[in-house]
Amino acid sequence: MGDASLLLSCGKAGSQGKGPTVPDRSIGEIYRQQGQALIEGLILFAHDRLQEGQSAAMVFQRLFAKQQREVMA
Repeated sequence: MGDASLLLSCGKAGSQGKGPTVPDRSIGEIYRQQGQALIEGLILFAHDRLQEGQSAAMVFQRLFAKQQREVMA
């Protein structure tokens, strides 16, 4: 499903690479972009599994398997 890591790289280094950074995007914009990337990855994952012939029920079961294990623990 690609790289699922969510990194917050929202600043540019100061003029000498030292000191405070100047944000080039807001935290809200970064979260929206990360959320969109996550949803796109989930849709593509589900599409690929459905194209392989898996049932929708199996795709959802696999997508949410980790969450279901955590709830049961």
